[in-house]
Amino acid sequence: MVTGDLSFKAGRTIPGAEVPHSINPDVVVMESTYGNRAHTDRNTEERRLADHVAEVVSGGGFALFLLLRLVEPRKFY
Repeated sequence: MVTGDLSFKAGRTIPGAEVPHSINPDVVVMESTYGNRAHTDRNTEERRLADHVAEVVSGGGFALFLLLRLVEPRKFY
């Protein structure tokens, strides 16, 4: 079984990952780019970003965001 980076916590756009009990893979390959780090709370990071953007814009600057397409999470069958 191969899977990308995942989180068991539900996000704003996708539900948290669930362990598929119906399969028994011999090998699991998993992306873990940030698996060894403690992450700050999502709401804290959103507030920090909003505050920074407000500071830049109020000073006459621009805020430019690259938005990537959101993809529906894959399901295991």
